[in-house]
Amino acid sequence: DAEAILDAPPAVLLQSDQIASLTDPPEIAALETNEWTLARIEAPSRIDGESWSDGDRVFAFVTFAETDAAGEPIQYAVPGQIAQEDGSYYIAWDSFEGEVGPDVVERELYFGRAPTWTLEQPILPRKTSEARRILRVIEGPGWTNRETIFMMVHADMNRDTGRDFRRIHGRAILEDDNDDSYWTVDWRTIDSLRKPSFIEVDGELNTGVYADLAGAALTAHAFDRVAPGLGMWLVVLASWLFAISTMITWSYYGEQGMVYLVNWLPKEAQNGAILMYKLIYCGLIIFACVGLQLGFFETEEQLDLWTTIGLGVMLWVNIPIMLIFGAQTMRAYHDYIRRLKTGDMKPPHEAPPFTDVVEGKDVE
Repeated sequence: DAEAILDAPPAVLLQSDQIASLTDPPEIAALETNEWTLARIEAPSRIDGESWSDGDRVFAFVTFAETDAAGEPIQYAVPGQIAQEDGSYYIAWDSFEGEVGPDVVERELYFGRAPTWTLEQPILPRKTSEARRILRVIEGPGWTNRETIFMMVHADMNRDTGRDFRRIHGRAILEDDNDDSYWTVDWRTIDSLRKPSFIEVDGELNTGVYADLAGAALTAHAFDRVAPGLGMWLVVLASWLFAISTMITWSYYGEQGMVYLVNWLPKEAQNGAILMYKLIYCGLIIFACVGLQLGFFETEEQLDLWTTIGLGVMLWVNIPIMLIFGAQTMRAYHDYIRRLKTGDMKPPHEAPPFTDVVEGKDVE
């Protein structure tokens, strides 16, 4: 459910820079069924006085006769590339799809591969009663500073979903103006050849502002919807326990790897290398914990991205190791199983101290 409902959809703003004007817009040409392009034209003079370079990317908008749910004409950006021939510069346009061709080619020419869009900053209303119930907020609008939110729009196809629904994310910001405070949104941008338009739900525009929840925050929100306050304590406790156990486990794996890598060094050098590993590992834990507070990470998704990068680095390192030493590992495995079945094992010895096992000193 939406955290709040805006009275009207905010304006969609183009962030790309205009680079030139088309005195004579190119003609619309049909290539195949439902495929169109624009006629090749000579590149106009740039408004910044600079010269074109071969390979520069530009785009212009085409407008269709049909309108979106808000009654605005549907527009698409047609990318093009600057090509030099015989001392002159021309624009060769990419093709685009459509059941019918556009009606108008706009005169503005923009620099870049695709247009960048954002939303006008609205004044955020008070959160809905349901949202405030879940958050256990009795008084006030219910927003928190830098809270991540989003709105849904139609734009370019989302490859992850196969649909044209896209999110425009933002952060709730508390503004102070002459002793009068209000909440607004600092919107981010999206790249889309299609001009974003708001989604229609049950015959009305969807102007809902939604909370951008991910990972543990999303799980806590699910519990809070049933019993407000439960999610915070339950998920925090579970996450803390999982985090502590994971940190201990990965620290042990890494330390054993460091023991193996430096076992050829003198004893003092080995201890120094292992200590350095422990300090770096603990430092990264502190960095991840305070990163959100110090501004290194703006959202939980960015923090989660760091853990994903770490897992990717582990795979990048381990896959070649498995390919190189896989045969040696299997030989050792089969030799162990053979000795286990035949009883050809070394005589048992006294159990070493637990610390020796953890630190890789059990060489018996």
